[in-house]
Amino acid sequence: MKFHTNLYIGASIKNPGKVKRQLKRKFGRFDIYIIILAHGDDQLEFFRSIYLKQKSLRQLYLKQGKPLHVVGIAGSHDEACGIVEDITADCLAKTGTADLKQFLLSSE
Repeated sequence: MKFHTNLYIGASIKNPGKVKRQLKRKFGRFDIYIIILAHGDDQLEFFRSIYLKQKSLRQLYLKQGKPLHVVGIAGSHDEACGIVEDITADCLAKTGTADLKQFLLSSE
């Protein structure tokens, strides 16, 4: 698992360092959503961090040979949607396009 240099963190996340340590140890929590770069043609994906405990999810990403690239951490589904909106607004302001994946990789 790799964390983006400029990690987007939701307002409800009180201790981001602790959450990052828990995610690295695959200690999922129901109240945490992670936003990652999609491995396919999509731009971003987000899901509850508890899904990291599912063997099928880990195997899916291991087959593709790339680590999860976490770009945001949120405390709820609504907050995760808000973070995606923030990323999109930043991308549009800086590049004039909506290529979120390229924007995030270039700002690494």
